[in-house]
Amino acid sequence: MKHFSGQRFDEDRRTLLRGTKETRLTRKAAAVLSCLIEQAGRTVSRESILSTVWSGTHVHADNVKVLVHEIRIALDDDPRAPQFIRSEPGGGYTFIAPVHDGVLPASTNRAAAIPAIAADPHILFRLAVALADPAQADCRLFLVDGERGMGKSALCAEFMRRARAVASARVCYGQAVAHTGSSETYLPIIDALHHLARQAPRVVPALLARHAPTWLARLPAWVTDIAPSVGAVASPDPSRMIREFGDLLESLAGEGPTIIVLDDLQWAGLETVELLHAVARRHAALRTAILATYTP
Repeated sequence: MKHFSGQRFDEDRRTLLRGTKETRLTRKAAAVLSCLIEQAGRTVSRESILSTVWSGTHVHADNVKVLVHEIRIALDDDPRAPQFIRSEPGGGYTFIAPVHDGVLPASTNRAAAIPAIAADPHILFRLAVALADPAQADCRLFLVDGERGMGKSALCAEFMRRARAVASARVCYGQAVAHTGSSETYLPIIDALHHLARQAPRVVPALLARHAPTWLARLPAWVTDIAPSVGAVASPDPSRMIREFGDLLESLAGEGPTIIVLDDLQWAGLETVELLHAVARRHAALRTAILATYTP
């Protein structure tokens, strides 16, 4: 397993993983990515890629360009401002993100292994305080902004790692995705709830049906015999969504704190921002900590 800038590359399964999101690469695209990662920091020519990936076979050099494009889409990497793969004059490519084999280094060296924001002691201290007293009843919301490549996703991974050490805590992750036009309303929250339901399939869907049926309707994979009357909601009422989400967090608080990580909030709609604002101001025993990152 290779780790770089909040991403993981499983070479055996040819899969890229970021949080709970998995993207499967084609066999040749995975081979090209492996070739670039193995020589991270050095320029790899098209000829070298061709001889490695298509050993003994003559293929057109444009195949490399097509596969690099596929990898960039999977990594959400902008060739004009690359985080991972930089095009070089003459047709070569350089994998520019720091790469680590297997798991991240042990805690004594961990700050040096994760970039910029994620290694900032002030930020890590504030997040540690949020987790230090899981019995605290309010909802604590942390917003972290930074340009691409500064380590926001690595910070999310570090926060979740620490949160999982808190007794009885439920930890979930949601991510907004780049899009053209309008995106699905509350997409990162829905992603996080789906992640939460996967961890506790006998508990969370039932709580959704009881306290947040409008949210359950947005999670068709979990609409089963628990709530047969739940139907699709075309245009949910924001005030009801906010109220139900708060009720859900309050019901979860009975068993322990809830930790929610939301990545790339800049791609989320205004409804998500308003929901987070309302929940953070709610006077109730929510026992919730929310970390949200965004690029200005």
